[in-house]
Amino acid sequence: MKRIYVVLSDELLEDNAWHTDTCRAFATKTEAVRFASHLSKMFANEDIETVFYVKEVAFGAVEA
Repeated sequence: MKRIYVVLSDELLEDNAWHTDTCRAFATKTEAVRFASHLSKMFANEDIETVFYVKEVAFGAVEA
């Protein structure tokens, strides 16, 4: 596996600043997009403005 897909969230909190959090990583983009969509629907009625998105990142062995 050379790439993974990370679901991230950006939230506008009470301090009026955007905060980014990692939600979960997936092996395929399809799974990641599906999960981000599910989270968007779950948090649609919340008072905190939240945006979920997928970022593709390199993944593999780390040399010492």
